[in-house]
Amino acid sequence: MSGEAAKGGSTFAMVDQIEQQLRDWASPIVPDARVSFLAPGDGGPEPSIGLYLMDILPNPPARGLRTPPLQVWLRYLVTVAASDPSQSNRWLEDLVFAAIENPNWEVEPFENSATVWLALRAAPRPAFLVRVPLRRERPAKRAPLVRRPLIVQKSPMASLSGVVLGPTDEPLMGARVELPVLQQSTHTDSRGRFRFSSVPTEPSSKLLRVRARGREISVRTKMAAGGREGFVIRLQELED
Repeated sequence: MSGEAAKGGSTFAMVDQIEQQLRDWASPIVPDARVSFLAPGDGGPEPSIGLYLMDILPNPPARGLRTPPLQVWLRYLVTVAASDPSQSNRWLEDLVFAAIENPNWEVEPFENSATVWLALRAAPRPAFLVRVPLRRERPAKRAPLVRRPLIVQKSPMASLSGVVLGPTDEPLMGARVELPVLQQSTHTDSRGRFRFSSVPTEPSSKLLRVRARGREISVRTKMAAGGREGFVIRLQELED
């Protein structure tokens, strides 16, 4: 077996492990339910749980001393089908709260549009999205010997704040705003405002990642020595 084939096999094994984790998570919540990783269908008389892999998203690794793993997000569409719609909704509620309790997962709302269900060839129904991390470890690289004295450069600290607005410039509450390079994150308040109180001003260019309404974008802003206040991110940038 070649090296590339071995790597591919390792990835498939990790995906199998994740799907088994999802199965173990869902099965106790809906007893005797059939768990399927296929696209959601109309189902049958017996209850079923749909865990359909919608897409794969980038997930930059945290910075550290050792070689960080390669990682992505696997985003699954979670649905429940049962003969009794009320029972189906109660099971879906139990599933979403159980997913929120998992510290390694992220739960997102699902854009329940007729276009999406038409593409899936299924009847519209309540659903949500769960993000599960997939990681591949990399061998650690040996650090070269330090042959020169360490030079420490100080960078002034300042605040970075702004606002996330919707399509008609209404404040967007609960949007997640991240500074990936600093591993910092926050959420917007009821007025759509966010704030990072202590950010190095150098380098001046800062990458922000914004997650809202099931979408994700990255935007750049520049900081001056006194910080950056009133930075505006509009929802139009999140739309296709």
